[in-house]
Parts: sequence; structure tokens; C-alpha cells
Amino acid sequence: ELLDIFHEEAAEIIDSSGAALQRLQAEPSSRQEVETLMRDLHTLKGGARMDEICPIGDLAHDLKILYEGLSAGQLVA
Repeated sequence: ELLDIFHEEAAEIIDSSGAALQRLQAEPSSRQEVETLMRDLHTLKGGARMDEICPIGDLAHDLKILYEGLSAGQLVA
């Protein structure tokens, strides 16, 4: 049952993240889009780890770190 919930949530997150990435490409300085991506990745990471899908949880964690660098101004889009 948890896996089914994760699949539904992950599909929504992928849609949300894809849209945020497109907006970020159009406006690379948009902090709002970076924040959206970090929230989405945080949610994906938590769901994956709760369902013991470690590779997805680890990937989401690593991507979130990259977006945190963008948010902090340590990296440039």
C-alpha cells in the first residue's frame, strides 16, 4: 500500500519538478523555482526512504544538495 502511495506521489513530483525546471531554464535566477525543486526532492527522498527504495532516496538527496548550492549562491544555474 505504501508503495502505491509513493508511486502516485512520485508521479506528481516528477510533473511538478519538470515544470519548475522549465521555468528555471527560462529564468535561471528564479529562487522560487529552486525552492520548489528542493521541496519536491525532499518529499521524494522521504517517500523513497520510507519505502526502502534507497537508490531513489540517495539520488534525490544528492540533487537536493545541488539545488541548495544554487539557493545559497554557491553554484550558478
